[in-house]
Amino acid sequence: MSAAYPREIRSYARRERPLGDAARAARERLWGRFAIADHEWPRIGEGCRDIVLDVGFGDGESLLTLAAADTARDYVGVEVYRAGLVKALRAIEQAGLTNVRVIEADVHDVFRLIPDQRIAVIQVFFPDPWPKTRHHKRRLVQGPFLREAARILRPGGCCIWPRTGRLMRTRCWRRPRRSRPWS
Repeated sequence: MSAAYPREIRSYARRERPLGDAARAARERLWGRFAIADHEWPRIGEGCRDIVLDVGFGDGESLLTLAAADTARDYVGVEVYRAGLVKALRAIEQAGLTNVRVIEADVHDVFRLIPDQRIAVIQVFFPDPWPKTRHHKRRLVQGPFLREAARILRPGGCCIWPRTGRLMRTRCWRRPRRSRPWS
């Protein structure tokens, strides 16, 4: 690979089966109601309601539980796995929630298009399923992620992620304060 076209390293490895007929039909039926298209990402947070950005929400269980309990905020889930997205879309419809939207994309791409100080909360409940040192390049919570998170957070906003793991303690809390723009 030439230097002019560097390989982009993703924080995920997409290994999934194609959606079945029923899942594909559900996605087509619900996508326009509950998804945010990429050309709309720069408009996230334009309203007066607080936005909670849930990164890597899986099948949407925690996203929907939090959104149902906190209807004063709008929840935007970002996920790359289609099966989880479809399950979440079905659950959003079934629950009748109006304060939840989803995005199918890599969070780094979404962050780049969100204007400064638009997000109240960024939550990442399962940030780094890459424990081996050789996979460090795939870990989500690294310098670029943290800088972009600090940029899009509103004043007084916060990031919520597990602090218990060794990797998170090392990366986020043991570094000098100058490299922790969020604290």
